[in-house]
Amino acid sequence: MDKSIESIPTGNHALPGAPPLPGNIRELQNYIARGVILSNDGVFEPAPLESYQSPEPEISNPTLEDKVRREILAACQRANWKLGGPRGAAARLGLKRTTLFTK
Repeated sequence: MDKSIESIPTGNHALPGAPPLPGNIRELQNYIARGVILSNDGVFEPAPLESYQSPEPEISNPTLEDKVRREILAACQRANWKLGGPRGAAARLGLKRTTLFTK
């Protein structure tokens, strides 16, 4: 991006004991790239994490597929994205692990 970042304000650092960033490595890379793009005068300025993530839009007339999707996502989040095993999302939903993978 041909920008030189010389400093990162202390408020932007992840502190020990802070909750981990949600998402995957690609989302983290995009978040950092956006911060570099928005930076001025060599100071790293990422967007606040709350405004960077967009919440899932509310559906006025959800279909059965929408409801199933939300239940699967909620179970995955409660299981800390562990899909298999006795405490995984598949067990919480009463599904086989392979069935959850397919869905």
